[in-house]
Amino acid sequence: MIDSFWKFYDITLKTPADDSRPDPVEGNINQSFIETTISGCIVPVSPSDISQGFQIGSFKCYCTGLDSPPVINRDLIVHNSKEYNINGVTPYPEQGLYILELIR
Repeated sequence: MIDSFWKFYDITLKTPADDSRPDPVEGNINQSFIETTISGCIVPVSPSDISQGFQIGSFKCYCTGLDSPPVINRDLIVHNSKEYNINGVTPYPEQGLYILELIR
């Protein structure tokens, strides 16, 4: 229903998989991700968003198609080869919509 009002496009939600393991040579953790395609629209935050607590320079992502809320500071949004960290989640379950605060 929401998709008919706004111009939504395909974006990727990246969720860390449970098979993270340390690299035996360098000790870094090799993390793999599960990628899910969802519909969304990413826009810069407005002054009114900043007055409500959004960080200056952050973005808003209006998205649908999520089975559950993404995890803040863990899951990522990817669009046009740009990765965004999720800094906040506001669910609107009756509309099937989530508003995410994104930081690049």
